[in-house]
Amino acid sequence: MQLKSLSRTVIEKLKSLQAVAEPFIATNFSVHPANSPGDTMVLVSARGDHFYNPLEPRAESERHQILQRFRTLEQLLLVLFAKSTASNVDSMRSALNVLKAVISMENLTWHRTPIEAIKELRNQIASIENLLLAVFPENTEDCYLVADTNILYQMPDFQKWVFQGIPKVTICLTPTVLQELDDHKTYHKNIEISRKARTIINRIKELRTRGSLSVGVDVVRGSVRLVAFATESRPKETLPWLDERTPDDRIIASAIEIMQTHAGKPVFVLTSDVNLQNKCDVAAIPFLEPLEEEKGDRLLF
Repeated sequence: MQLKSLSRTVIEKLKSLQAVAEPFIATNFSVHPANSPGDTMVLVSARGDHFYNPLEPRAESERHQILQRFRTLEQLLLVLFAKSTASNVDSMRSALNVLKAVISMENLTWHRTPIEAIKELRNQIASIENLLLAVFPENTEDCYLVADTNILYQMPDFQKWVFQGIPKVTICLTPTVLQELDDHKTYHKNIEISRKARTIINRIKELRTRGSLSVGVDVVRGSVRLVAFATESRPKETLPWLDERTPDDRIIASAIEIMQTHAGKPVFVLTSDVNLQNKCDVAAIPFLEPLEEEKGDRLLF
């Protein structure tokens, strides 16, 4: 499986949005001048000099669907850039606002032809891509892997977290996962799961003797580190559709917060669970699934 960075994942979503937005604009773009010769009152606006004509019901429905896809990307991009420089935040907001206006085709515009509007759409998408690559470089050599609980049961030996194609990994244990391990060791009805949970917890405690888990400790010097995060994520402060009562949603929120604070590092959610993978896909969060096949001590994707 080819590793895709956060930037590449979001850019692919942008390209997908562009692929549906361009033909929509080419087919449905229609405007009329805001002012006509002989008007006794002249409209002057910084937003444009032409009004969009109303869309047909079919086109209105299509626009709604395209805007839904745009808003999903908009939410993620604004959250990711929230802790960036003021200049980067302003540039991202500006590009998103213009892109939204081009797709919405409502009220006023400076564009007089669909060709002009499509050119603007391409320019703004290119600006967003350049900002993404500047703040979140396409580096897959030192990855942060946000693991869910089931992955830990599948791969309980942290020393074997040496993945083909990734020279160095940092295993990220979120409060949600640590709490599930604590619950499972005592209350899980499956004896084997309880045993695995106790084994993993004991290994984590052993690693604490090497240093602060919140800072990070070496599991395999130079190739595998482990970090345990003490503060629970705040889903509603990341993506508004995430539910803080749902463990998968809290894991996604944690991954986004790690992306914010480690902008130069690629961050992946590591999971085999199809529901969590689906949510990651909707949120444009990169995820990986290890294969069960092993080759020596290296686990494959």
